[in-house]
Amino acid sequence: MTDGSTRKRGGADLIVVNALITTLADDATTAPEVEAIVVRGDRIVFAGTSEEAEAFRGPDTRWIDADGARVVPGLIDSHIHMVRSGHSWNGEIRWGTQSSLKDALASVSSRAQELPPGTWIQILGGWHPDQFVEGRGPSAAELDEAAPDHPVFVQCLYDWGLLNSVGAQHVGLTPDAIADLDPAGFEYDEQGNLTGRLWGMPMLKWAFQRIPKLSIEEQVAGTARVSRELARAGLTGVIDGGGVTMGPDAYEAVYETWRRGELSVRTRLMLHSSGPGAEFDEIGNFLRYVRIDAGDGMLRVNGGGEIVLYRSHDGMTESADVGEDAAEELYRIFRMFAQKRWTVHMHAIQADTADAVLTAWERVSEEFPVRDLRWAIVHGDNMDTAAVERLGRLGAGLLTQALYWFQADTAVEHWSDPASETSPFLAAMKRDIRVGLGSDGLRANTFDPFSIMSWFVTGVSINGSRTLSPAHRLTREEALRAYTVDAAWFSFEEEQRGRLQPGTLADFVVLSDDYFTVAEDDIRKIRSVLTVLGGRATHSDLDGIRVDPQPREVTVDRV
Repeated sequence: MTDGSTRKRGGADLIVVNALITTLADDATTAPEVEAIVVRGDRIVFAGTSEEAEAFRGPDTRWIDADGARVVPGLIDSHIHMVRSGHSWNGEIRWGTQSSLKDALASVSSRAQELPPGTWIQILGGWHPDQFVEGRGPSAAELDEAAPDHPVFVQCLYDWGLLNSVGAQHVGLTPDAIADLDPAGFEYDEQGNLTGRLWGMPMLKWAFQRIPKLSIEEQVAGTARVSRELARAGLTGVIDGGGVTMGPDAYEAVYETWRRGELSVRTRLMLHSSGPGAEFDEIGNFLRYVRIDAGDGMLRVNGGGEIVLYRSHDGMTESADVGEDAAEELYRIFRMFAQKRWTVHMHAIQADTADAVLTAWERVSEEFPVRDLRWAIVHGDNMDTAAVERLGRLGAGLLTQALYWFQADTAVEHWSDPASETSPFLAAMKRDIRVGLGSDGLRANTFDPFSIMSWFVTGVSINGSRTLSPAHRLTREEALRAYTVDAAWFSFEEEQRGRLQPGTLADFVVLSDDYFTVAEDDIRKIRSVLTVLGGRATHSDLDGIRVDPQPREVTVDRV
């Protein structure tokens, strides 16, 4: 509460009462948990008891009795690939919620009956074979049976892809067409025929680039739809990490969606070049022509990354080039960002990649200190304690995602037993280094925030593997903070987002179950029943609550 007075405060736009509201407040007058919040315009003006909130009620006030439900600040995915997903969303089927391969294949068959023959059907990540009771993914023959007249492309994370027979014909998958490519990237049957299965990121790109792109209108519609799906999951904000091939021409759809008022999540963009060899020219042009404070509370450029130099972009099992020449190029690019005072979020999974990045940052900081620029390592799964300490000395942060949720076996096989190692995200938190949680969705992982937080709290992956020892798990409050106010730090908005106290933006989520008391194994089952952005509902499963696709625009100043 702001004070003890209950005098008439004037009509509020929205009041939520009889709730268990986690405020994460840092002011002296707002309790950690309150019963009610009052919203006027796009801001919270009161947080306290339900009785005191009554003083703000006016003739036009919307009133929600939460009936004891848990309310938390709006969730912020600090590293996701929403913009890229919007390009193809209207041509996709999502398997993330399917529990059996039989049902997943039925969804392909159902879509095939809706579409004209020859229309592409795509499943582009966000699922894993371990989620199916069958314990496996589809075969090309099964895709043929489900959609005999449609080209189908299935992508499993960044590990493999699968084309059905019609799809293989459409992309020209023949021995002659791939003669100059790595033969290890393609699967053959016992007779030496191509099966339609592709292995690894380069081959996934090879296939995907041969699939017709949707029109710009479809991309805009897809971007609006994917942002609504994120709101449905309880997200009120994202930091978009771009993605492979996401160069200057890739942002038309998200900007047009924003101009039409159809974004449902606050979107912060990290810009990078479109491919190898273009880094210096395209990043130089971004720095020359793009203002990172341009836009409004719904859409704004936040900085550069996550790909800074393509040759130095590693993977969970793939090493990056961090040799002497590459290290010099990294330094030159980081220096460009620092000179213009841009934020940088840099992808680094492997320990040697993180070392090369930190070395370059330390060198840059001697001339252009980066302490106040909110630079961050993205992923950092293999960082050791010494690397974490270097991160802290630079004033940088860590953006980490639950890659083990889908990829536990791969990580353990190629790295080590994570339960026996000090987790970099917890080591960073103990040193007061900001840590933001996110998904790395929508291809490499689920975008569901409660599945992600579940892994950080329980250490249990989707296949039931325990990949994090009890000593290294986060508490529920630590995980929530890293998905809210600490995530907001990476876009300079921790004073306005991620808390529920007077003066902050009215971004919050009413949950289906109490995040703090539900059984640990049920955290991932939590859903949003109401997502509110700037005082307006962007998702609702509550009767009588109207969802507004055009949240109020606000200006959030960059520090």
